[in-house]
Amino acid sequence: MAEKKNAQFIKDGKVQIFCGDFKTHNFAGAGIYNKILFVNVIYFWDNLTECFKKINDLLISDGIVIFYMVAKENLLKTNFTNTEVFNKYAIEDIKKILKDLNFKNIEYETINLKSRTGYLISAKKI
Repeated sequence: MAEKKNAQFIKDGKVQIFCGDFKTHNFAGAGIYNKILFVNVIYFWDNLTECFKKINDLLISDGIVIFYMVAKENLLKTNFTNTEVFNKYAIEDIKKILKDLNFKNIEYETINLKSRTGYLISAKKI
C-alpha cells in the first residue's frame, strides 16, 4: 500500500521504502538520507543506541529523523505487547539516547488518541 501511494516519489528517487530488519540491512552508504521516518517499530529494537547510531550514520549533516511511538505506560496496559518481543521505552530514555549521540533540536509532541497516548519525536543530526 505504501509503495502504491508513493509510486511516483519512488520512481523519481525521492523516497525509499524499506521493510525488514533495520539493524542487519545493508544500506547504500553513509550520509545519504535527508530524512528518516518510522512509525511503531522502535518496540522491536533491542539496542536503541545501536539503531539510532545507524540512523545518525545514514543521515546527511542537518538530516532529520522523525518517528512515532506509543507511550510506555500504554504499552504496559496492552495484553499483546506484554511479551518479550515488545520493548517498552519511556520518552525520557529516547531523549537521552538521542542527546548522547549528539542529535540536536530534539523535540516531541504528545499525541492523545482514543485509546492511547503516543509521541511524535524529531531530532536533527549535527
